[in-house]
Amino acid sequence: MDLVTSTLQQEDMPIEHAAEMVAATRQFALDLFPDKGQTFDLIYRPRLQRILSEKYKII
Repeated sequence: MDLVTSTLQQEDMPIEHAAEMVAATRQFALDLFPDKGQTFDLIYRPRLQRILSEKYKII
């Protein structure tokens, strides 16, 4: 997760690529922990959305 958040914050990439990275990260987490999707959504999704909102000025 630290690698993904760091990459999202530092790299200059289109928003589509950033959104794909977030989706791939969630899928990877679900592959490792199949029953923890809700936990991911509660803990990590807000953090990732905040990064995208700040970087791409999304409301």
